[in-house]
Amino acid sequence: IGEGRAKSTTESYYHDAIRYLLFLTKTDPDLKNINFKKITLKAFVYELTMQGLQKSTIQRRLMGVLMFWEYLFDLEEGVEKPMKLKDLKINIDPDKNPTTALDDEDFLRYIQGLQDELAAIE
Repeated sequence: IGEGRAKSTTESYYHDAIRYLLFLTKTDPDLKNINFKKITLKAFVYELTMQGLQKSTIQRRLMGVLMFWEYLFDLEEGVEKPMKLKDLKINIDPDKNPTTALDDEDFLRYIQGLQDELAAIE
């Protein structure tokens, strides 16, 4: 992931990917159904924002996540790579995200409800 980059950058990207994967385990404990989705990145940004991280720190962590996805997409031929961070247009301003986070139990119940609805559609 960090090929051609400073060792500290590579290590940061590694830790960012680990944080992101830990975030994903809240809804997919075995990480069997992870996909590159803007909505998931937005939820990750929201969690980082609620942790009180600075905008610059959140942006840097997102770069590590995008490097993770770019690496995975490089492994598969013919798969379009994720967009650049600026193209995703994800708002990283806590003042413009006034909603409060769901607690873990409500979040999991919400996700399960969505999965049930999607299963019914299929």
